[in-house]
Amino acid sequence: MRLILLLMMVLAVTTSLATETEVTGSERLSTYLAKLDSYEANFQQQRYSSARDLMDSTSGRFVLSRPSQFIWQTFTPFEQKIVSDGKTLWTIDVDLEQVIINDVDERVENAPIYLLARNQADINNLFSVEYQRLDDNNEFFIMSPRDESGAFEGLRLGFVDGILKSLELNDSLGQLTMITMTNIRNNPILDIGQFSYTANDEFDIIDNRKIIEHEDSSKDDLTETP
Repeated sequence: MRLILLLMMVLAVTTSLATETEVTGSERLSTYLAKLDSYEANFQQQRYSSARDLMDSTSGRFVLSRPSQFIWQTFTPFEQKIVSDGKTLWTIDVDLEQVIINDVDERVENAPIYLLARNQADINNLFSVEYQRLDDNNEFFIMSPRDESGAFEGLRLGFVDGILKSLELNDSLGQLTMITMTNIRNNPILDIGQFSYTANDEFDIIDNRKIIEHEDSSKDDLTETP
């Protein structure tokens, strides 16, 4: 799940650009994100090793409803779907006919995908932001986590005419993941019902929420036993 969550926010653009101050970068990025209520796009993703050899290529669909509902669905080379309503996270593996259910905890909230739900104060607290402009239409935000112990080292967001177009992620293993968005719908009207899992009797369920609750209750029982 960690890898998939990391993959949800990435694509590289390499060019020589003019740089503005960190404050200007975070303010400008916050302005774009404040205008983003919902988002839907197809994506093409490539993941590279630390030696920059191509490891795998994936295509799929991404849907976001701020502040915290999203769908990350891959079609090739295998079909998998991650769905969150902001409280629960469902990972649906079609080939394995399996669904893993987790609570949305701090680990999930710190994943790059949740950056799209952040306000300027959060961005300033969590990242240093470098703003770069290629021309009047193409802008980039290079984000470095202030907490260096996290799972990724750097994130680059690319906007064209103020709309999110590309993402790039450098993780702590030195791997690079690149994502390009196509067929973009900015602020579409979405069916909120799609941000939850509809039970399928043929799929096995691994509910980690129940496991955690059971462990907690067991500890309580042990504590109360004389």
